Amino acid sequence: MDVKTNTGLVVSVEAVKKPESANKVQELAAMEEALKKATEEAHKQRVALTGETEITPTTQLTQATTSVESKALQQLQAKQESQQKALLEQLANEEKQR
Repeated sequence: MDVKTNTGLVVSVEAVKKPESANKVQELAAMEEALKKATEEAHKQRVALTGETEITPTTQLTQATTSVESKALQQLQAKQESQQKALLEQLANEEKQR
């Protein structure tokens, strides 16, 4: 059954008749599966409304790796600049001594 809300969202509710032979564990497993599906659908609708892109664990790892690489590159550049500066100063001192 689809229920339209005043906000334009559609909420889908799925009713399943409990088998007479189902035990509590099976009931709970069915409830977990229904909640999982509802959560996924709610997430998709929220992403669609906000225009966000979905962030998967792989995307998060890629972003973290890129951030670490960027920081390492900045550190290397700073080190190179300081070494260049030291070499220029050393060259200037040698020129003065001549």
